[in-house]
Amino acid sequence: MTQIIGIGLLTLETCSRKFMDVIWVLVIVFFLFALLLWLPIRVEVDTTQEVYMVSWQGVLSFWGKPEEEKWGWHLRVLGWPVSLKSEDNKPKGIQHQNKKEKPTHSKRSSFSFRQAKALLQYGWEAIQVKRLYINWDTGDFVLNAWLYPLFRQLSAGKRQLCINFKGEQDITIRLQTRLGLLALAAMRVFINSKTK
Repeated sequence: MTQIIGIGLLTLETCSRKFMDVIWVLVIVFFLFALLLWLPIRVEVDTTQEVYMVSWQGVLSFWGKPEEEKWGWHLRVLGWPVSLKSEDNKPKGIQHQNKKEKPTHSKRSSFSFRQAKALLQYGWEAIQVKRLYINWDTGDFVLNAWLYPLFRQLSAGKRQLCINFKGEQDITIRLQTRLGLLALAAMRVFINSKTK
């Protein structure tokens, strides 16, 4: 009798350990998923320093840098650089002519103009403009003179708009969002379209 009770307690203890292991794995997966939704996604375009980058902090970075006669593209995944080969270096194979295909009738999309407009509106609300700097010369002296007070009036805080008469044309844009905010914007569009 005592052996049966001992075996029952042993199996109960083993089951509770396995259950706790499963709970810990689920907690870790949930934490990683929440972290990915919370990490910022940044887009940066800076013509003065020639920086053109999209990055998901700590996860992925993709940037281009103008080099002689072509662009150099770079990728970093989880901190490790990944080699990107240029298409110019690949040998060109024999090109076959495609046979004419019959046009297929496309099905009508279930994504309406109203949904696209709402997605753009909610998506724009999810994006923060960290910096906007425009230093522009239109090339027309009179137009520059007319735009100078307007740009001066519109400049405030993170938004700096300048007109110059030197021929300089520089733009710096830094945007930031989070994947969770973009997902919420998409869910709002989906939910609003189903309720109407």
